Amino acid sequence: MIKHIIFDWDGTLVNTVRFLKISFEETFAHFHIDNMNYQRLRELCATNPDKNIFELVFAPDIRTTAKQYFYNFMRQNHLKYVSKRRGAEDILNFCRQKNIKCYIQSSKDSEILRREIEYCGWTDYFIKICGSGDYVSNKNEAAACAGLFCGKIPPAEEMLVLGDGASDVEMARTWGCPAIVVKSYGRYVGPQPDYRLRSLKDFIPLLQTMLY
Repeated sequence: MIKHIIFDWDGTLVNTVRFLKISFEETFAHFHIDNMNYQRLRELCATNPDKNIFELVFAPDIRTTAKQYFYNFMRQNHLKYVSKRRGAEDILNFCRQKNIKCYIQSSKDSEILRREIEYCGWTDYFIKICGSGDYVSNKNEAAACAGLFCGKIPPAEEMLVLGDGASDVEMARTWGCPAIVVKSYGRYVGPQPDYRLRSLKDFIPLLQTMLY
């Protein structure tokens, strides 16, 4: 019986793809770099933790300052663009009704992440929220996973991960629990999840089959 759900944030519960594109384009323009093909950029973001993405996108001589510029731009503008994905709040309410504990494990900057969750009015839905500033490893590694549960990880059969990228599937593999990928745009690149959904509206019917 599923008692714990670990959610990814960007592209899973909220629409942030457009703002990610804007933030990178603004950074590229500031440093006079040609824009990267956005499909390629999106695949890099989906398959690589936040701590590695800047190493793949920017040259070593500007990497640190580019990352600073990128996050400064995000902090100043992100709430203008974040929006709830259709069906996300229904899922959170369903989990509340069924006494399923919800968590966020994201590679997004912790401060930005918590502001967005508060902006959506969802803070009280989550037992714990972890962003990139809350752990020293990548989100899919054992140390970060243990940190989400304060070292008391529930049995694998009581957990599942809902996300949209390869790092979410890898996180589920770290715990040994099912991975569900919801992908309504673009193409998924990474290890095969246990389930693939095209829409969040398909999640509750699937979850109901796992409750008993």
